[in-house]
Amino acid sequence: MKYNVDGVLHNWVWDDIHGVYWGHVFNDRKGRFREGTWIHTSHVREGYRNKKRGGCHIYTLNSVYRLGRKKK
Repeated sequence: MKYNVDGVLHNWVWDDIHGVYWGHVFNDRKGRFREGTWIHTSHVREGYRNKKRGGCHIYTLNSVYRLGRKKK
């Protein structure tokens, strides 16, 4: 599956009630957010772990995020 990562989420948490991730976004390829802005994704359609590409990637309505460090 070919894709471009639109951003990296650090300090993320999964919101199972709303089906979204919350986290600090970095490297926003689309230029929507400042570095480190606390955001939530749109509804997550799917996610998968890819060792070659480095970690877990999630697909939302219009974006692909790589999950970085999880919130402690």
